[in-house]
Amino acid sequence: MPNKRTRRALCVTLGAQARIRPWTDIVKISRILMPTLLVEDGFKFFSYDNEHEPKHVHVSKGDDYAKVELGTFRVSKDFMKTKELKKALAIIKANNQQFEEKWNEWHAKR
Repeated sequence: MPNKRTRRALCVTLGAQARIRPWTDIVKISRILMPTLLVEDGFKFFSYDNEHEPKHVHVSKGDDYAKVELGTFRVSKDFMKTKELKKALAIIKANNQQFEEKWNEWHAKR
């Protein structure tokens, strides 16, 4: 049984209606699409199709979850262990330009 922190992170990340289709890189939650930006070292970096400013990326690894603003790298939601969050931030910093380009491309279509 997941602990309280894990349950909260899963609710934030996946919601109650999550369905994962292995043949695509998009997770469907009810009617919300989640384009995957990158999968690296067990971390999954994604955004939702109905996102809002400021530009940010969601990251999950196992049962852990965080939300990080692009550009400033401010962590606005954190349900990760400190060591894992530091690794995730390093990956986000290294791929910031790519994430912002994908954000702009995806949300320009919406």
